[in-house]
Amino acid sequence: MPAAQGDVTEPNIGEPLCWLDFEHAGRNALAGDAANLLWYLLSLGGWLVPAYHPATYAHTLRHPQPPLTGPTLDDLRIHPNRIELDWTWSTGPGRHAALSALHSRLRGDLGTAISPGGEVTAALRPFLAVRILGVIALGQMSGPHALLCLAKLAQTFTRLPRWPT
Repeated sequence: MPAAQGDVTEPNIGEPLCWLDFEHAGRNALAGDAANLLWYLLSLGGWLVPAYHPATYAHTLRHPQPPLTGPTLDDLRIHPNRIELDWTWSTGPGRHAALSALHSRLRGDLGTAISPGGEVTAALRPFLAVRILGVIALGQMSGPHALLCLAKLAQTFTRLPRWPT
């Protein structure tokens, strides 16, 4: 039976109509939330939102500061058929600890709940892609920042993003 998207707030794309997807709705919501947390810890909270939407934290932080951590483009090589880049993705100790805990849970109980068949990465991919591309427009970013987000997107389609060290 074709399924709805899994989120009752999204348009129904099932054919025939299927307003509630009892088989996949919970797993979709869980995968979406895990991907959202992952991208928030990697980028949004510690780097992108403070850099591109600093007013977001103005009502919760008395003295908003520019981001202290984030990715750095170390080397960029452009070839006729490929682009090679090296980067450092720094998150700071607090976010690193949270990412490590999330990674451990994705390899354990949380991963099993998201994808009982063991394909956690495949389950997270579409949700990570939406977060990477859909929250802060690439056109708003500087060239290096946009390139780093696209590199993380490409990496997402080969495996889960590298965990910062």
